[in-house]
Amino acid sequence: MRSKRMKLIADLTKRDEDALAKIFQSAKAIVMQEQARLTELQSYYTSYSQAFAAKTTQLHAQDIMQSRNLLSRLADAQIAQKQQIKQAQQQLDLAQTQWQSSHLKRRSMEDLAQRCLVDEQQERSQKEQKQMDEWSSMSRSDRSS
Repeated sequence: MRSKRMKLIADLTKRDEDALAKIFQSAKAIVMQEQARLTELQSYYTSYSQAFAAKTTQLHAQDIMQSRNLLSRLADAQIAQKQQIKQAQQQLDLAQTQWQSSHLKRRSMEDLAQRCLVDEQQERSQKEQKQMDEWSSMSRSDRSS
């Protein structure tokens, strides 16, 4: 029964596809989290920068240097976070490609299993028809004798 073997293989490819779909979803969530972190950093940078600009005339030189240092570190953190997003996006793209490949493989295996089943049914039907034809011809030859 080739169709049963093919069905088993199709089921195994379905499991692989499901596992890769979970990885893909996880990678999507990571990209979203990393983007949210960048948004938070940008928001904090903007609000601190505005607060710093409003108080510049009232601050001592040491406070101004500390504020500029903090703004510089926040800018560096944003750059690093953008790199983190880029890497997470690459992982997402890879996971998506792997999932899509697995999905196509599963569909192909299911189609193949279905074709095997149809072929087996046709073979069975042809054998049954052949047997019926043989019985019918034997029955005619018995009557004619």
